[in-house]
Amino acid sequence: MLSHGYTAEHYGVGNHDVYMKPPVLNFGLHTALFGSAHAEPLYRYYADTKRFLIKDEGNIYGYHLSDEDFYVYMTAHEWKHYDGGGTGIRSLLDCYVYCKVVIRSIGNISRHNANSLK
Repeated sequence: MLSHGYTAEHYGVGNHDVYMKPPVLNFGLHTALFGSAHAEPLYRYYADTKRFLIKDEGNIYGYHLSDEDFYVYMTAHEWKHYDGGGTGIRSLLDCYVYCKVVIRSIGNISRHNANSLK
């Protein structure tokens, strides 16, 4: 990121590194989906991220979450920001676009992951 003109705002602290590039670019690279300082059920649920990963076809390095697992994670991540001080238009737009594009294409989202957080 540094070689592309970004400066490191946070690096090696917590569960994500943050890079900035004036005038408005902000890039966060997460090293874990939730850190130990976040809500304990979410930290515990996502501690073993590999159990959610699906191997990408045609890419020896790529993995992804299922549409359902990504939706649950995205919602939990938005809640983490809300609980930690607030959230804004970016989270709402992320959810809107995801629901408009992905959920419509897969139908109803499964609730099995959300129930295991209880």
